[in-house]
Amino acid sequence: MPDGSLHLAALPSRRSLPSRAHEYHCVAQNRYGRLVSRRARVQLASLSRFHQHPESIEVERGGVARFQCLIQGVPEPSISCEHNGTALNTANHRVTLLPSGILHITSVSQTDVGTYRCVARNVASTRHSQDAQLTLSVGPLRLLQEPEILSGPQNLTLTAHQTAVLECIATSHPWPLVSWSRLDGRSIGVEGIQVLDILDTGNLMISDVSVQHSGVYVCAANRPGTHVRRTAQGVLLVQAPRVYPVATVLVQASGQQCHLHLRGPGRP
Repeated sequence: MPDGSLHLAALPSRRSLPSRAHEYHCVAQNRYGRLVSRRARVQLASLSRFHQHPESIEVERGGVARFQCLIQGVPEPSISCEHNGTALNTANHRVTLLPSGILHITSVSQTDVGTYRCVARNVASTRHSQDAQLTLSVGPLRLLQEPEILSGPQNLTLTAHQTAVLECIATSHPWPLVSWSRLDGRSIGVEGIQVLDILDTGNLMISDVSVQHSGVYVCAANRPGTHVRRTAQGVLLVQAPRVYPVATVLVQASGQQCHLHLRGPGRP
């Protein structure tokens, strides 16, 4: 277009083009030289089939139910859940749906029994997972049970300013006390700013992560009134892109030397 922008009315199918055919760059030139911009990648929107479907489970009354589904797409799809064909109300404090597609339901009761499935949506399509059944186990409730971590934190690699959610789903009778710490003994908060929240499920959420949040996080489940505990740990790695400041514009006479110094931190 006259202003230098590029308008794509339609893109060819993914199969008809080589792998790098959706990369573009601008070229500006005159009699003094030629400038080439950095590359811009245009990706076709897509939504895969579910790589992992939720599995049917049997839970004790008052226990914890966990469903997990996994799907990939461009752009990243939003995931919701349905209970008996109706959108699940995640405003309920007993229900937690993580962005990764993991659903937790605490204090399970008869009203939670039924069929569950995941729904993934993006601009390319909408897909439904297979159904999974949640049932209540039959039998007397155990008065004493050692703490058990049903799902511990997984290793995460994120970029700065994203939100990290580390899982810690534990059970025992009576209900366990869940706490978090860092393996190196450092405070979980950074520079005195409390940016985390232990959710009702015992999960740890760290908003707006920075490189300083990288480390090994330990989840501990204690049975109240005792020293009985179980632990699980996961590694959080936060990467920050290299950021270079804008160079100062210098006007020099032709033939003179010009030195520009740029520095930028990054990991990696």
